[in-house]
Amino acid sequence: MDSRPAPYDVDDVLDVAQTLTIASGISATVNGATFNVGGLAGAGNLSFTESRNYGLGKATNSEGISLTGTLGVGPANLSLVDADGVDLGSSTTLAGGTLGSLTGFALDGDDEISGYGQLFGHLNLGIYGTIAGSGKGLELFGHVSGTGSISDTTIYGNVDVG
Repeated sequence: MDSRPAPYDVDDVLDVAQTLTIASGISATVNGATFNVGGLAGAGNLSFTESRNYGLGKATNSEGISLTGTLGVGPANLSLVDADGVDLGSSTTLAGGTLGSLTGFALDGDDEISGYGQLFGHLNLGIYGTIAGSGKGLELFGHVSGTGSISDTTIYGNVDVG
């Protein structure tokens, strides 16, 4: 990575083999750049603004994706890889994009997924997790478990909520 201040230009590349940690109070925006990281962690905010394909994490890394901050998928097609499931942060929003994980997603505490688009992967709501679709439609392709709440979302899979 070079020494230019953020934000980086569209032709820039961020290629980090290890886990990228975004600290609390820090916001990072990916705007068309090549973005390859071995994992993602931290209490900061990460958002995507372009309708492009992105993949984050490694199948061999059990701590690959563990967020406590926010994730703005926007219109992107984002695939998250983590050996034992993706821990989403306090707020994950979609704006026409897709979010997928072959190992599934987990919401901790009062974490939420909101907006419109498509979510691919099994989802554990935990006790207080929330899925809240917008008027344009949120579709979830996978099994849903936990005791959280679901609204304005179409689910294609089994639902086992208590």
